[in-house]
Amino acid sequence: MSPCAGCMKARRYLINKTPKGALRERLTRTFLPPDPPPSPPLAPVTTAADVVREARSWVGVPFRHQGRDRRGIDCWGVPVVVLRELGALPAGFDEVGYPRQPQLGEIQDHLTRFCTVLPKPVPGCLIALRMLVTTAHVAIHTDTDTLIHAMEKHAAVIEHGFRGMWRTRFYIGAWGLPGVRYG
Repeated sequence: MSPCAGCMKARRYLINKTPKGALRERLTRTFLPPDPPPSPPLAPVTTAADVVREARSWVGVPFRHQGRDRRGIDCWGVPVVVLRELGALPAGFDEVGYPRQPQLGEIQDHLTRFCTVLPKPVPGCLIALRMLVTTAHVAIHTDTDTLIHAMEKHAAVIEHGFRGMWRTRFYIGAWGLPGVRYG
């Protein structure tokens, strides 16, 4: 049972009249309720426009398998570095040690763990792309209906239209990145 407001006021008055030192600290610990525990830190929130702007700053960076800096980057590295630069990278989102050709379902499982399925592509979302039979590539969708992604074939991070075979043959789905506000 917690003390009434009047009792608390009297306790604070007596404690404040006590000279600073060990006795005052002991009275405070004994007669005042402990401070509530700190709230858990809120997940960083960034906007889709921030994601697109940061992703565009990586266009032209060389392709490097499992790269995570401006010396080189791969397709999974693009959303990793974008979220990292925006302060929204969740623990465990970045994976390394994967082969050049992902195992069946590997990327899909990772997306399911960290991202939210979206009904259609929106600016700043992650686009899952099929290469051969399974999800094997990701790109960031922009506000001008283009994709930003690192391609080994082009040896760099590129931006190009999201139309033709990219939309009809390779597109699997759209995913909301963690910590990003859409709309």
